Amino acid sequence: MHRLLLSCLLLSPCFYLPHLLYGQERQAPLEPGDTIRVYAPSEYQERVVGSIWSMEHDAILVKNETNITWRIAYPAITRLEVAAGQKSNWLIGGVVGVLLGGALGGTGTYLVCQSLDLGFGTPTSGEREAACRSGAVKGLIAGGVGGAIIGMGIGALIKTDRWKEVPLDRLRLQPVATFDGRFGIAASVRF
Repeated sequence: MHRLLLSCLLLSPCFYLPHLLYGQERQAPLEPGDTIRVYAPSEYQERVVGSIWSMEHDAILVKNETNITWRIAYPAITRLEVAAGQKSNWLIGGVVGVLLGGALGGTGTYLVCQSLDLGFGTPTSGEREAACRSGAVKGLIAGGVGGAIIGMGIGALIKTDRWKEVPLDRLRLQPVATFDGRFGIAASVRF
């Protein structure tokens, strides 16, 4: 009984691991209104960013915020990305804060120590240099911690778009019937 229970406990993660790593494959159709980023260098030198205006049998119409519409043929598309929400940049802000805060804290503490008369004698004295280096290390640590906290706060406030690439071999067009009896073209995408 215990062996069976133990083997079930040990083997069960093996069945769920692929699902956790790769997620469930699902088909999500591209629809008008979805925000996309399209790379079609044979038609446009810059990437085209906007929302899907409509999808035709041979091309996709993309309209940006200034109401400029691009018609991009499906074979010309080399890369297609769909907007997947926004993310905060707290980690990048924290790293930048540690670097800047540590550099400013260490350097500032060292320079202030060198300019003050701490009673150690001449500026070239070994005791004064040791005290200033020790202060610089403490300033580096304090500046790094303070910079990390401030940087993470600023980074959390800065939001950037997340994009999910759509594999072009999984982009499929197919005719669909609507509820009102009309026919149209739908594109489905598997992530």
